[in-house]
Amino acid sequence: MNTVRRRLLALTGPALLAGGMLFSLGHAVSCGEDIDDWNSNAVCRDYCAKKYDCDNSNPSNAEVEACVGACRQSIENECGNEHQAAANDRIGECVDMGCTDFWACMVFDTAPECYGFVNQ
Repeated sequence: MNTVRRRLLALTGPALLAGGMLFSLGHAVSCGEDIDDWNSNAVCRDYCAKKYDCDNSNPSNAEVEACVGACRQSIENECGNEHQAAANDRIGECVDMGCTDFWACMVFDTAPECYGFVNQ
């Protein structure tokens, strides 16, 4: 029985190890995406606050939520996972600037589709 168990483990061990690694990798990718989405929510809220501040407007809650939703749609769904973290970082940098520099900063040449919400 001991010999049979060793042979079975020798045959299935690498597959079990690979399966576990794939599960871990999939979980890490999903976790990274969740973190990027969380960050997108935060930077989109900051973006919208800055946008309305620079426009000298007092938006309703519905307008703010629409702005945040459009921002998140672009970054989370149009941008691609490979660009999302960089787009989030760029928005964070832009929000810290004055209004003139803020608008000039809100360009993401690497993946312009990430910022489809900017002209809205």
